[in-house]
Amino acid sequence: MMLTKEKTCSHCGQTKPLGDFYTSKKEKMGREGYCKLCRNSQRKEHWTKGRLPRQNSYLKYVHGITLEEYNNLLGKQGGVCALCGNINRHGVALHVDHDHTTGEIRGLLCFCCNSALGNAHDNPVILRKMADYLEGK
Repeated sequence: MMLTKEKTCSHCGQTKPLGDFYTSKKEKMGREGYCKLCRNSQRKEHWTKGRLPRQNSYLKYVHGITLEEYNNLLGKQGGVCALCGNINRHGVALHVDHDHTTGEIRGLLCFCCNSALGNAHDNPVILRKMADYLEGK
C-alpha cells in the first residue's frame, strides 16, 4: 500500500503536503478537503458575515438598542470606557451598563469597571466605602 504525502485542496485546487491540511476522522485520508489556508479564510468569512446580525440581535433583545445606537454611544465616549477611560483591555466589546431599576442605559464600560459596579451591587454607599478604604480613611 502506497502512502500519499500530498493532497489536492478541494477549494483552491493546489496540491500541498498533508501537513497543510487539518486532520479529520471523517475523511478517507484523515485530512480535511480544504487546505488550512482556504479553511481559515472560509471560517473568517463565515464569522464576519454572521457576527453583526448576532450582535445586533443580542443588543436589541437584552438592552433594547441597535448596533448603530451602540456605536453612536461608543463614539460619544471616544471609544473608551466611561469610567476608567481605557480601551477595553480584554479584547471584547465594551459592556452596556444600565440601571437595574429603571433599565436606562448609563454608558459603556470595560469588563473590569462593569464587574466592579456589579460586585458592589450598583450601591454608591459601598463604592464610597471602597474609595475611603483605598485612601486609608
